[in-house]
Amino acid sequence: PERPKAQLIETASLAAFEQSLAATSDTEIPRHIQRSDWDDYREQAEIWMQRAAETLAQASVSLVAVLDITSIVIDGVFPASIRSELVSHVRKAAERLDQRGIRPITFLEGELGRDAGPLGAAYHPMLTSVFVEGSRLSA
Repeated sequence: PERPKAQLIETASLAAFEQSLAATSDTEIPRHIQRSDWDDYREQAEIWMQRAAETLAQASVSLVAVLDITSIVIDGVFPASIRSELVSHVRKAAERLDQRGIRPITFLEGELGRDAGPLGAAYHPMLTSVFVEGSRLSA
């Protein structure tokens, strides 16, 4: 099988967006860029969303093929307007991929924002398998 051109961590993470900003900006980047208004970084945000959408779409199609799921929720610690645009970009990128033999994918906007990680579907099982029973973090 052909190796993907990039991993999600290299394209879709906020760290990748922040690194891109730092490399292309003459001004100081806010410490918590994910919580701020991204209007000042519109051009860089668009580039990040395009790159992220390609790898998120590829990962989504693979997940649907292997796990036989039909919905993918996209959420994170970024402004709602960016989330909405990112979901739109992912939908378009997924339409360009070969999806023969799998059910149509529904891409949904999450609503948790900064709580997406701690409250996400994979987090609870990880907590219960990693943390000692009775600790504050275990279920």
